[in-house]
Amino acid sequence: RSAWVGYTGTPMFDDTTNGLRTGDIFGPLLHAYTIREAIADHNVLGFKVDFRTTIDEDKMKEEYLPQFYRNRYPSWSEEQVQAKIANLDQSDMDDAISPSFYDNNDEHVRLVVADVVANWRNRSNDCRYTALFTTHVGGGAASTPMAMKYFDEFQRVNDEHRRDGGLVLKVAVTFSYNTTNSDDMLNSNKMLFRAIQTYNGEFGTSFGMDDVGGYTQDVTSRLDRTANDKRYLDLVIVVDQLLTGFDAPQLNTLYVDRTLKNASLIQAYSRTNRIEDMDSKPWGYVVNYRGPANSENLMNEALAIYA
Repeated sequence: RSAWVGYTGTPMFDDTTNGLRTGDIFGPLLHAYTIREAIADHNVLGFKVDFRTTIDEDKMKEEYLPQFYRNRYPSWSEEQVQAKIANLDQSDMDDAISPSFYDNNDEHVRLVVADVVANWRNRSNDCRYTALFTTHVGGGAASTPMAMKYFDEFQRVNDEHRRDGGLVLKVAVTFSYNTTNSDDMLNSNKMLFRAIQTYNGEFGTSFGMDDVGGYTQDVTSRLDRTANDKRYLDLVIVVDQLLTGFDAPQLNTLYVDRTLKNASLIQAYSRTNRIEDMDSKPWGYVVNYRGPANSENLMNEALAIYA
């Protein structure tokens, strides 16, 4: 006749992939301690969130959107197309942009990395804090090539800065070993092997594909600054790893190039808001690079539920 009590940090109120929510499994909520209350109690920090775009608005209105509306409404005249574009707000423009516009877009990646590097000292409080970067490709396509595009671009910028005396960031990328037997498996694992080899060269480690778990654990110890040799990372690129359950007071910034919503958004944002020193780390900092208006709407919807 025992009574079972369930505890969860972030209950699933929205439908999950299997159609079950936390309440469907455990029954009615017994008690809620929300983000709003935790912030007020100084148990966690609040969030400062920026919404940025790499898309040139003039180029978008002159090239991308006219073609988009001509294809969608072939019966429209050119005057109707231009009238529609002239009255668009940012949310409308976000809706018109396919996620594939961002996915595997080399120019987008270059501009995002340039923004991260240019603002690093300010956002990290002069390199005192570390950061996570998460990216994801929609439509069922593999996300690991996009993560590696970012990794390679950071390495390219680092090489430039070593020559000209600029800021060099220690960056790693981690994602799961692929055992799906899909078309993407071989390429994904080749990329992971290359990332691990680069990491071994940077830190003098000897991880291989037979110890991906050990590699990931070592990466997290350098990100949360608990590594025994005191050689730390500045930024780690992930797809889904470390976005839940990874608590590091030394991490203060999350860079987002993907769509986050509901519980996944709250969990990801919360990687940044663990208290370290409230004078030097007054909030968790989040920078979104995809669909600024839609990203802000999704954030507000999630906070309305969880805060």
